[in-house]
Amino acid sequence: MKTAFILTILTFGIFAFVAHTAAQDYQQWHLPEGVKARFGKGVAHRVQFSPDNTQLAVTTTTGIWIYDAETLHESNLLTGPGIAFSVVYSLDGSTLASGYGDGEIRLWDTRTGRLKQILKQHTKRVFSLLYSPDGSTLASGHSTGEYNNRYRTGEILEFGEIHLWDASTGELKHTLKGHTKPVYSLAYSAGGSTLASGGGDGKIQLWEADTGRLKRTHSEHDHAIYSLAYSLDGTTLASGYGIYVNPNGKWDNTIHLWETHTGEHKHSLVGHINVITSLVYASDGTTLASADASGMIRLWNANTGALKQTLASTGHNDGASSLAYSPDGNTLVSAGSEVQLWDAHTGEHIQTLIGHTAGISSLAYSPDGATISTAGTDGMVRLWDTNTGKLKQILGTGPRTGRANVSSLAYSPDGTTLASGDWAVGIRLWDASTGKPKHTLKRSGTVQSLVYSPDGTTLTNGSSEIHLWDASTRELKHTLKGHTHWVYALAYSPDGTTLASGDGDGVIHLWDADTGEHIQRLTGHTTYVFALAYSPDGTTLASGSRDRVIYFWDATTGEPKQTLKGHTSQVYSLAYSPDGTILASGDGEGIIRLWDAHTGNYKQTLEGHGFNVSSLVFSTDGTILASGSEDGTVLLWELGQLPTILKPK
Repeated sequence: MKTAFILTILTFGIFAFVAHTAAQDYQQWHLPEGVKARFGKGVAHRVQFSPDNTQLAVTTTTGIWIYDAETLHESNLLTGPGIAFSVVYSLDGSTLASGYGDGEIRLWDTRTGRLKQILKQHTKRVFSLLYSPDGSTLASGHSTGEYNNRYRTGEILEFGEIHLWDASTGELKHTLKGHTKPVYSLAYSAGGSTLASGGGDGKIQLWEADTGRLKRTHSEHDHAIYSLAYSLDGTTLASGYGIYVNPNGKWDNTIHLWETHTGEHKHSLVGHINVITSLVYASDGTTLASADASGMIRLWNANTGALKQTLASTGHNDGASSLAYSPDGNTLVSAGSEVQLWDAHTGEHIQTLIGHTAGISSLAYSPDGATISTAGTDGMVRLWDTNTGKLKQILGTGPRTGRANVSSLAYSPDGTTLASGDWAVGIRLWDASTGKPKHTLKRSGTVQSLVYSPDGTTLTNGSSEIHLWDASTRELKHTLKGHTHWVYALAYSPDGTTLASGDGDGVIHLWDADTGEHIQRLTGHTTYVFALAYSPDGTTLASGSRDRVIYFWDATTGEPKQTLKGHTSQVYSLAYSPDGTILASGDGEGIIRLWDAHTGNYKQTLEGHGFNVSSLVFSTDGTILASGSEDGTVLLWELGQLPTILKPK
C-alpha cells in the first residue's frame, strides 16, 4: 500500500444548506439533470446521532440525509462520490466525516452542510470511521488492492489498513498494517489508549492509539468481523461475526465478549440467524444491542450476556446493517433499507422514516398514470402518487422468512388489478384502488417475470416454466415447457398473438399466445436474457442480455436485424416509447441509454442511479421515462427537458 498523503481542500462544489419547507421538497434535492422528481430516498446503510442529539445522519445510495433529531424532518442531503460506507460525527459535533468507495474521506460542516475538506490515500473502500475519545484523531479502516506477483497470476488481493489522521489539520499521523483483508470495524477503548480493529481475515488487532504499535491479536474468529464495541466502563470488548457452515447449511453467528485487560474470553452470545452487522452499547452501559443481516435486532444484558429482548422488526426484511443509540439514551435507531426508531427502554417501535426503501426490482405505471408501483427486494410493494411523489401505500407488510424479493409487477389493462410476482409466495393479485389482496395463485412457482396479455384476458408468469392464467377465473390455461433455465423475461406482441420468453441460457422462445404451441427458437445471446420488448407497431422484438448486447429481431421471421453495443455492463431493462421512436435500455452500472428505435443509432446517456437499472417504463403520453433501480429510487426523466450535455460527444 502506498503511504503518500494526499490532502485536498475543495474550492468548488460547495453544497448549500437546504431548509425544510414542505414534506415533498426533499425529492427535488440534488436531482440529476433532466430528472423531474425522485421517489424514495435510497437504501439506508448507516445511522449516526450527533453528540448534542440535534441531528441524525443516514447514509444511503443517494447520499447522506441529515434529519432534525427532534422533528425528524429532512434538513440536508450531502452527496459525494458514490455511497458513503461509513459516517461519524466529531466529538464537538461541528464536523461530520464520511468515507467512500474510492478511498475518500469527506469532512462536512454540520451547521451549513458545506464540504470543508477531503482526506485521501491510495486506498479503496473506507469501511469504518471513528474519532478518538479526546477528539484529536480520526481513525479510518480501509481495503486496498495490491498486485500479487507470488504466482505471477496478476490477481488483485485486498489487504486492510488503518489510517490515523490529525482531526484538526487532516494530516496523516500513522498507517497501521497487519490485517490481510479489509478492515471492517474499529473501536476505541473508553480511555482512548487502545484502538481495536476487526478485519475480513477474522482477526481482532489491538493497537496502541498514540504510537500505532500492535499490542495483541485475537485469532479466535474464523470469518470476517463486521462489528466491534467497547463497553462504557472499558472492561469488555464485544465482537460479532458470521460464517456459513457446511454441510448442514447453517450460519454460525456468535457475539464474543472479551476481557480487555487479560484478553480472556468471557461469554459467547448465541441466537442470531445471520451475519452480525452491528454492535452498540447503550449510553448507560446496561444493554448491548446487536443486529444481523436477516434483520433481527437483539438486546442483551451487558453484564451477564443474557438475552433481554428481540425487537419485532417489519421493515428490515432485507437485513439490518447499522444501529445507533441517541446520546440521551432514549432512542435506538436501526438502518436496513428502511430506518426505524425504537424506544430504548421498552423496545417498542416508535416510527419509520418515510422514503427509505429496499432495492427496486420492478416498477409499473397504472394505466391512468396516477400511480407508480414499485416492487422491493424486501418483499414489499409500494404505491407512489405520480403528481405529489408521496408514498400512498405499502402492500405486503410483515416479517417474512428467507428471500422475500418481489421480482415483477404488472397492471391489468383495465387498471383494476395489480399483480405481483414473489420468489416465495407466487403471484398475488391486489385491488389497484384499495390495495387490498384479492387472490393468490399458489401454483405459480418461483416467479421471475410477469405480464398481462394486451386484451387483459391472460396473466402470464415465468419461472422454471411458463404459466398462462385466465385473468377472470384465475384458472391455469396452459403450462409451456421447453426452457432449460429460469425464464427472466416475457413480452406479448401488441396484437396479443405471440408470447416471447427469454431465459438464463440466452435463448428466446416464441409461442402462440392462444394455443401455447411453440413457434420458434431465437439464438444469438450467449447468456441470460433479462429484458424483452416489442416495438409498438409489432415489427421488432428487442432483447437485452447479460452479454451487454441488445438485439433487434424481425418479429415475423425471427431473424436478427441489428445488434446494439455500447453498454459496459449487463442490460437489465428495455422499454419502447409509445410512438415507437425511442428504445430505452438500463444496465448494471446504473446507466440508461436512449437509442433511435428505427436506425439503432445511439442518441443519449442518462446518468443518475447508483446501482443497476432494473426496470424502465414510459408514461402513456411518452413525455416521462420512469426508471427504477436497486439503489431504492425511481427517477422521472422529462424527455423534452433533457440537457444537451448528456448527449454523446
